[in-house]
Amino acid sequence: MRITCLSRNLLGVAAATVLTASALAFPPAPHHLIKGMVRDEMGYPIDAEGVVILKTVSGVQIEAPLTPSLYVDASYRLEVPMDAGITSDSYKPSALNPLAPFTIEIQIGSQTYLPFEMSGDLAALGEAGGTTVINLTLGEDSDGDGIPDTWERALIAKTSRYDSLDDVNPGDDLDGDGLSNYEEYLANTYAYNVLDGLSLKIVSVSDSAYVIEFLSIADHRYTIYGSSDSLDWQEQGFKLESDAEGDEPRMTYDAAEVELLRVLVPRVAGGANLFRLSVR
Repeated sequence: MRITCLSRNLLGVAAATVLTASALAFPPAPHHLIKGMVRDEMGYPIDAEGVVILKTVSGVQIEAPLTPSLYVDASYRLEVPMDAGITSDSYKPSALNPLAPFTIEIQIGSQTYLPFEMSGDLAALGEAGGTTVINLTLGEDSDGDGIPDTWERALIAKTSRYDSLDDVNPGDDLDGDGLSNYEEYLANTYAYNVLDGLSLKIVSVSDSAYVIEFLSIADHRYTIYGSSDSLDWQEQGFKLESDAEGDEPRMTYDAAEVELLRVLVPRVAGGANLFRLSVR
């Protein structure tokens, strides 16, 4: 589920309603955790400390630090207490009433930002003891197509196909690599270069392993899935070429830089011979 909201005022407003249960609980149930990555217009994680602030229309304000190195997949975490006081009954199972929208804003130094995009699965938002991942993208999206103006301007400068922001269609596959402009933006790849996309290639096969190659992008996590029939896909353990012989296979790879990566997936009789790549 993706939520995009723009405003004409300086800060803008991004609002989401919350689905909650109606039963009462006493004492208050465990906090609900909201966490995620804060990224800039180009899709890169914000490399600066600050404060993430959740505000409700009833005046409740919850703050948490923006910490770039907090987790691999999150740079903020907000603990929302179940008795935050936005309902008449402070012991309602959720602090966020279904009719009470909220905003999230980010303060970095003296500057206040509000995300033009909030993305995540909000189905469980507000459940006691639950966790919701909401990734935040800062920046301006003046044409409302889900891609930041800065990224679109960089694309326009590299191709003769587009003349203005309105010309950049998120669904276009400019370089014919199977990824739309929007998917290229999410993957931090270049929409004008067919060689720079999210792809997976088997470069060689031995009796013991498949050697698989893919482009890894900094600050992304990669998982390889395998199948023998293209129907049942399972996570595959793999090793980097630089791993020692005695090292255990890893299930994911957290990229620290942009590089063409080669990994070894063990080959077993009756095992997977088809592979696909997942990136977060």
